[in-house]
Amino acid sequence: MVVLAGLFFWKAGLGQELRFAVNGIPPELRESAEAVTRYSHTRILVTDPRKMILQVKKAVTVLSPRGEYFGVAHVFYDKSRKIADLSAEIYDASGSLVRRVKQKEFSDQSAVSDISIFEDTRVKFFNPPTDRYPYTVYYQYEVRRDDTHYFSDWFPTHSPLVSVQEAVYEVVCGPGFAIRTKEMYLPAAGREVTPDGSSVYRWHVKNLAACGEQPFAPPPRSFLPHVLIAPVNFRYKGMDGRFNNWEEYGRWVYQHLLEGRDEVPEATAEKVRTLVAGLSDEREKVERIYRFVQEKNRYVSI
Repeated sequence: MVVLAGLFFWKAGLGQELRFAVNGIPPELRESAEAVTRYSHTRILVTDPRKMILQVKKAVTVLSPRGEYFGVAHVFYDKSRKIADLSAEIYDASGSLVRRVKQKEFSDQSAVSDISIFEDTRVKFFNPPTDRYPYTVYYQYEVRRDDTHYFSDWFPTHSPLVSVQEAVYEVVCGPGFAIRTKEMYLPAAGREVTPDGSSVYRWHVKNLAACGEQPFAPPPRSFLPHVLIAPVNFRYKGMDGRFNNWEEYGRWVYQHLLEGRDEVPEATAEKVRTLVAGLSDEREKVERIYRFVQEKNRYVSI
């Protein structure tokens, strides 16, 4: 199988080719940059609509204290995303290995976003305890999930303060699984069909210089290169769906996630009638029903 061969080379390749000496960074990539992504390889494998594997290898050279944030090795996970592999290595300015970091050394904490007070998402991370700049963090991880309805947008860099020496994004779709792609400020993907019928999409970026922070600049997402992907057919929580267009997807959401949810069970309706029995004031009725709902339901970010 071509996909299995690809997995082998993912595990075995590049290990002897990585070179992280700071003098290997072109001068133009250091201008306006607080950090440089030396190498990034993101691969998504979808062997069928019921299984997705995300593999990431990334090396970031932190040039100054302001770039420390970009050098934190991290991976997000939740109940549907399981970490199968995670490790890191720290290199000094000459490119010599300082230490290896095992998964048990990573910190683990909630990753609630700034728009909510609770979410299931968590993050494992390792912030190198060093004040000797520059240094390089190289980390790799693998995340597996059973749902294939969502592909994160791929950004070679998330910040105008980070340059990119080389970044690769690959999506391998098994026979019968299709995706739609949209490139923002990037050339269209190269596509290869393997002998077993899999499709391999590949985006490649080299020598992308940081532009630095600019006063009154628009959000980075509006001008940084990135790739958006949507599956044509997918599986979510045991339910198959299709996403050829918004009408088709909206119909799937209604039929599988929303339809019937507005119907109150008779037992609940009877409880509500009992709660408000004998009350004539509408405000008091609403208050009693509200308290009942509040005590019996857990909800957040509504």
